[in-house]
This record gives sequence, C-alpha cells and structure tokens, in this order.
Amino acid sequence: MANPKFFCAALVAASLVLFPASGFAQKKDCDEKGGNSSMSEGTYRALERIHEMIAEDNYKEAEERLTRMLDRGSDYEKAVTNQTLGFVYIQQSDYKRGLAAFEKALALGSLPQLQAEQLKYNAGQLYIADGNYPKGIKTLEEYMAQACGEIPPEAHIQLAAGYAEQKQFRKALVQVDKALAKSKEPKEQWLQLKLALHYELKEFPNCAEVLVSLIALVPDKPEYWKQLNGIFFEIKKDPEALAVLALANRKGHLVKESEYRNLASIYMLLDVPYEAAETMEAGISAGKVEATQKNLEFIGDAWLTAREMNKSAAALKRAAQAENSGDVWKRLAQVLTELEDWSGAIEAADEAIRAKTEDPGTAHMIKGVASFNANRPKAAIAAFRDASRFSGTRSQAQQWIAYVESELVAVAQAQAAEEALKTGTN
Repeated sequence: MANPKFFCAALVAASLVLFPASGFAQKKDCDEKGGNSSMSEGTYRALERIHEMIAEDNYKEAEERLTRMLDRGSDYEKAVTNQTLGFVYIQQSDYKRGLAAFEKALALGSLPQLQAEQLKYNAGQLYIADGNYPKGIKTLEEYMAQACGEIPPEAHIQLAAGYAEQKQFRKALVQVDKALAKSKEPKEQWLQLKLALHYELKEFPNCAEVLVSLIALVPDKPEYWKQLNGIFFEIKKDPEALAVLALANRKGHLVKESEYRNLASIYMLLDVPYEAAETMEAGISAGKVEATQKNLEFIGDAWLTAREMNKSAAALKRAAQAENSGDVWKRLAQVLTELEDWSGAIEAADEAIRAKTEDPGTAHMIKGVASFNANRPKAAIAAFRDASRFSGTRSQAQQWIAYVESELVAVAQAQAAEEALKTGTN
C-alpha cells in the first residue's frame, strides 16, 4: 500500500486553486466586515489593464506596473496591489516572492473579510506546495477558524496533505472526511489519500471500505481489486479475498504470474483445489504463467487433492520432465500406482531412481508393488531387495519379499499338483 506522501505532492498540485484580486464571489454578510474597500478611478483602471495582461500571460509587464504602484494610494489599494503582484509571482512559480507579497497585503489589514480570507487560503496552499508544512498548516487552520464564507473541500484536502507530511495521520483523516462530505462525488485522489492514511494507522477494515468505494468509482483499475484482495487476506477474511481476486480474474485484471499464484494459493487455502489447478493452467495457457517444474508440480498437487488422478499424473509428468526431478518422478509413480497403471508406475519409478531421488527406497518399493501387480514376481522381488538396502523401507521390503516368495511357492505347488493330476488321469 502506498505511503501518504506519495499522494501529497499530486494532491497539492491538483487542489491548488489561487484567485486573483477580482476573482471573489462575495456574500453580503462577509462584505460588511473588514476595512474600507474604496478605490480611486485611476487605480481601478490600472488594475483592470493589469488583469488583462495577466489573462494574456504577459506577466513581465504586469509585474513591472504593479511594482511601480506598490507605494501609491490607500492601504486598501496597496493591499490589492500586493495581492495581485503575489498572484503574478505565483503564476511564474516564484512561490517565495508570491507569499511575501500576500503576507504584505494581509498585514495592511484593510481587505474586506472574504477577500482577506481568500488571500489567507491562497497563502496556506502555497506554503504547503512550497514544503513549509508547519506554516501552511497554521495558515490554513487560521483561515478555517476565521472563515466567514464557505470553506471549499479543496481547502480541507490541502490541510490534510500538510498533516500527512507531518505524520499527523489522524488529523489528516478528519480533513479528508470533511472534504468528501462536502463533495457531491468523491474524487479518486482524495480516496487514495484516505486509503493511505487508514493503512498508516493499520485500520485495515477501513481500508477495505475505501477500496470498495474506489472500485465503484473506477472499476477498470486492477490495482484496486488486488489491494482489496490483499487487505481481506490481511484481516483474515479469506473467502472475501478469494471472491475479490476471482472477480478480478474474470474481468481480466490478473496479468502477473504472482497474481495467478496468489489466487490459486487462496483456493488451496480454502480447500478448493479444483479451482486452484484450473487457475494455474489458465495462466499457463494465457502465457502469463511459466510452465516451470514448480508451477506444474503445484498443479499436480492441486489435482491430486481434488482426486483428479489422471490430471494430476499428466501435470506431474510434465513437471518431472521439465527439470528431470527424481522426487517428482517418484510422486508421479505413486499417483500412477493409485491409477493401477502398473507399467507407467514402473517406468516413473525407474526414472526417479535414475534421476537420484532423495528417497530411493520408496521408489524401489513402488516399482516392486507395480511389478507384482503386473504379474512380474521376479522383477518385484529384485525391486524389493533393492528397497531393503535402505533403512526406511527395509522392514516393509522384507515383508513383501516373503509374501511374493510364498506366492511363488504356492503357485509352484499348485502347478505341480495340477500336473500330477493330469499325469494320474492319463
């Protein structure tokens, strides 16, 4: 899960909305508060022309004219001039000089209430954007505490970004929630910040709720599906994790081998081995999962757990051939024994022995049992004698040797008796 800082820079840039001196929609009750806002005709015309220059991106000439006007007129006219000059600096990404001009405009104390509020809001945003988080937080807090007009949701997001950068995650969450409450439709970046903050606070159920909102807002973004799966897995809601990842798979959002393995592993964890095997096989068919020994062995084990013995044998054979693994050949021999494919079991056991399985005694035992059932008693005894050389299978092998030899004796006696009967009859 991403760190809140990952979002803060983008959020600051996306939410940074500055207003020039004439850009306010004022309310009557706010207009009544503040200083004298009268302006001479000359200053008004000069500022009007400067705003035209700003609209035409002619910042150099606008700056020169404003600089010449700084010490002229009433305190209100000086404040508006400084405010407008600050806006020109900001448009040229000169935050420090822009902030200095804004601070001078506010210090004059002559702006009407709403205009002063808006300027303080602008200054708070800029401090955050410039990386001066303590100052930005303080300025935005003051703006909100004194606000006569309506506080826009973006202001809460800017303050949340500042808090997040200072690792004050709980305070940041409060502001994000206020922004979301004021917004008719949630914005993706705001929800991303809320998600990151909950994650920092290890509030995983809340993370799940936010991810559900993000999926509803942007259903075609696979990362949200995968993150929701991870969160459900984190909070031990394995069935929910499976449901989310399975749905993501159906929507075609799984693209990495690790994602297929994750889904298949959850299926196995929840005792749904058939789906686990099918998921991995689908990944191989789609070219997303490599047909390595490890992956094929996983498929073979899943089919074996699902009691799909023929499919298990096919997967294990491919796995054994992939890297000529003696141990996988041995497991294949065991599966083929259960299928009563005696010749196949003998061949797989021989391959296991040649490939130096770590459990040769068991491989010889499998070969012996398969040979006996294939009506090859002498080969069976030879295999059991080989198995008796290993401590782990010695006792069992000796029992089998005794049994097969007794069967041979019984068969020989039966044949002799039958032959004697035939001779006596003649």
